[in-house]
Amino acid sequence: MDWAYSAYDEVRPVVRMSGRVVDREGDAIVLSMSGEKLRACEYLALRSYARVDGRLLDVNAVRIDRPEDRHTKPRGVFDLGRWRVWPTNGATAVLVYSTHSCDGRLVVTKIADVTL
Repeated sequence: MDWAYSAYDEVRPVVRMSGRVVDREGDAIVLSMSGEKLRACEYLALRSYARVDGRLLDVNAVRIDRPEDRHTKPRGVFDLGRWRVWPTNGATAVLVYSTHSCDGRLVVTKIADVTL
């Protein structure tokens, strides 16, 4: 049954979003992220990774245009603001994922994949 949920999550993701680099600050980049929330799932967390030598490494992400309020948004189109992501030295890409609880299941969705 897990394969059915995985297939559903691929076809109907919780969010459909993208990001773009709007600035560079030393070993950090600033991402602007926006898009649409498609399903009424509870927001839990945002995680970011840098691709270095073909591996994904945990990196930091902090919202810089205003404090992150961590609330669950309704369905709709949203601007997630500007996020400082670091360290990115040696990285070829930065990826950002959101984690939601959908009827008690954890669903991880890619919200940004930017090439550096």
